[in-house]
Amino acid sequence: MKSLLLLGAGLFWPLWICAQFDPVIFIDTVFQKTIRQLEVADINHDGKLDIIAANKQWPNDHLTYYVQEDEETYTRFDIPTADSLRNLEHFAVGEIIPSGGAELVVAYDFPWKISLFSRQGDVYQETVIDDSLDLTQQVILADFNQDGWTDILSLQHVEIVLYLALAPGVFDEGRVIYAGTEFYAIDAGYYNADSLLDVAVASDGFDILLYQGQNQFSVIESPHIGLTFHLQSADLDRDGDTDIAAYEALRGILFYSNDGEGHFTLQDTILASSDVFDAYVLSDMDCDEDVDVYTSVAQPGWVIWIENDGQGHFPVYHELHFQAGELIRAVALGDLDANGSTDPVWGNKILGARLNRCMPVGVSDARGDLMRFRICPNPAASNIHMLNETDMSLTCQVFDLTGRPVSAVFQIDSGETRDIEMADSGLYVVRIQDEYGMTETRKAVVAG
Repeated sequence: MKSLLLLGAGLFWPLWICAQFDPVIFIDTVFQKTIRQLEVADINHDGKLDIIAANKQWPNDHLTYYVQEDEETYTRFDIPTADSLRNLEHFAVGEIIPSGGAELVVAYDFPWKISLFSRQGDVYQETVIDDSLDLTQQVILADFNQDGWTDILSLQHVEIVLYLALAPGVFDEGRVIYAGTEFYAIDAGYYNADSLLDVAVASDGFDILLYQGQNQFSVIESPHIGLTFHLQSADLDRDGDTDIAAYEALRGILFYSNDGEGHFTLQDTILASSDVFDAYVLSDMDCDEDVDVYTSVAQPGWVIWIENDGQGHFPVYHELHFQAGELIRAVALGDLDANGSTDPVWGNKILGARLNRCMPVGVSDARGDLMRFRICPNPAASNIHMLNETDMSLTCQVFDLTGRPVSAVFQIDSGETRDIEMADSGLYVVRIQDEYGMTETRKAVVAG
């Protein structure tokens, strides 16, 4: 794995990090089409995550999915009812009908329509939810009115429309919850403390629609700095509030901090770039409980993740893949190997992925607090790097899987680091004991 810090144009500085990725898995090559959107879901309800792709191929677009056979083997299937779509704009995937498997909500055609593709055995049946629409650019699946059924939120050019479920997979005619200027992106999140799901809407900057219940929303305008074309929501600074990462034209991806009531302030630049960021995902990539950013830089063909320092600053960029001449615009994350960490997936002409082998480590002390103690297997050598971010000294010892100790007992004070050399690469268990006698064990992978 190559790690890098981007300094200006074309300068790199190596940095060893607490993350470990397997070599690239090349899943498919699609020279006659372009992958423009990717999602990860268990589409056939077999307990393993699969990959769904939206393919742009003139004159008609189509949807395919890749069923996971094992960690590195996937079988491609076309969706016959979605193999000839005009102007495929966006799709969302989720369990809408509790029938075992995932459904697709797709925006496509001209005039545009929103359709539900539900699985009936091995066949997908299309049900039109709304047609004769004016450019439906994005759809989101979520339960807004908390009735247990999945609703549909859609961006329809100059309107934001909510389709509430009347029953699983059955929707009302749709209600405009916000209208006016031309909109470019939407997202949903809990932006204040009332436990109701709210909406963020991007145009010149972005606005927040706080859900009041009964299909009523109140509007909070955020600072209008520049044209905003993508939004993602997560707690980026660990203060308990849902923040927003916004892609603004010619500026890159920016971090806006939430005050807990839905008011946002520009906090930091996550990625300064004039490139186009059609997609990025907010997730913990290195198992340190901080939300990082996973994306692609399309023009040079980079797939990268950007490390969060725990306080909402993103100083370090790490390269996951480089595909020269490939305008990679589609990315997604999912725990493909079910090991508790998110795995990156990307595609354009080539569909690829890397399995993430990082493992979370936490220690609970006698006060019941979550203490942070990182165990970082080095992918380039047979050693384990440890970092004590707790407020106390800890004693540790490393064992092999038979329970035989392979290191002496050693102490790591608060804020200190320690490297432990292993005679062999493999899987080890680290026993951690705090000053109160509480212990926790966690596995660490060491790659030689």
